[in-house]
Amino acid sequence: MAPAPDRSALVGVYGNSVAPVQVASAADGSLTLRRWSKDQRRWDEAQQLRARSDGNWWADGQTSMCYRFQTVLGHRYLIGRALSANGLYWLENPMGEWLPPLPTPLPAAWTARLGSQWRYVSDSPDSLVSLLLPPVVWGIDALAELPGYILLDNEQLLSVVSDDEAGMTVKVPGADGRDLCELRMVTGTGGQEMHIGGLVFERVGAQAPVAAA
Repeated sequence: MAPAPDRSALVGVYGNSVAPVQVASAADGSLTLRRWSKDQRRWDEAQQLRARSDGNWWADGQTSMCYRFQTVLGHRYLIGRALSANGLYWLENPMGEWLPPLPTPLPAAWTARLGSQWRYVSDSPDSLVSLLLPPVVWGIDALAELPGYILLDNEQLLSVVSDDEAGMTVKVPGADGRDLCELRMVTGTGGQEMHIGGLVFERVGAQAPVAAA
């Protein structure tokens, strides 16, 4: 086993389109890796990784999966490596891009929205989607380990653009970089709406504005 390399540039939170990943440093020179659970709204059980002479990070007893880190054009990536089913080659999947800690907290306008729920209303109430499927509800929250960012639907970390806009934070090749969102807050006829591309969400439990006399 090779001596542990400098881990200070590796630790932190890595964003993507599906769930943040946290990499932390342990006292024995290993790294711990945890993925955010959308359903449980907490970090999954940590996986302990150790550096080996091939430059990758491995869990003890694991021979078909490891991890590596690479910086490309200023973007620092966590990459998962899995051995193919026939054992002849390795498949690589960029799992997330490192996000820098922010020096300032969320603005008051976004802090007031933390914990809010938003129901998807773009489809007609008479459509099959509306009639047969349960309502789609997304939340706006924050991640304690990376303050200053917005956590959308317990999946994506967005950066604040203004009091009413938030944008994408990462550029991740492959599946975990698909379906990245930008959102705008708009005042509609029924109150405040969240717009994500062509999708419209209404705030759950919000009161409609009172018309002027």
